[in-house]
Amino acid sequence: MYSNEDIADWLSGSVFETTHIQPGDKVPWRHFRIIRNQSLCKEAGVYIFGVGSEILYVGETENSLRERITGRYIGVRGVTKTQCSLAEQIRDENVRYKRESISHVRWRGANYFLKRGIDQVWLMLIPSSDPKGLESRLISKYKPFLNIQGK
Repeated sequence: MYSNEDIADWLSGSVFETTHIQPGDKVPWRHFRIIRNQSLCKEAGVYIFGVGSEILYVGETENSLRERITGRYIGVRGVTKTQCSLAEQIRDENVRYKRESISHVRWRGANYFLKRGIDQVWLMLIPSSDPKGLESRLISKYKPFLNIQGK
């Protein structure tokens, strides 16, 4: 388990592209498509989306981080109803879906990511044997807007 100090250090770090992601690396969200097959992405854990030093959202999965992130946030191979893809489509005024066909949570998240600067959004992965506990601890400490303001 990672300490609060470890996580605080990671969160204060810079965003960078890497070909080998380590726990706590802050990578541009688009870069996930490049690293998604690495072993860290196949583990259970917590994922954090942010901009600059601000945490936008903390989520967890007891399955693989890759499955959760590609299914909801960062699509691959033509998946376009993911949160980050929707944010780009809204920005580019190329929304091909009626609002009613997108869940409220995903639509709200896409708009918030866009408002905060979708091109600046980063992603951090933290493997955990207790992802729900770690997620709860991080939400309690950092109070990310999308976690706190309801879904």
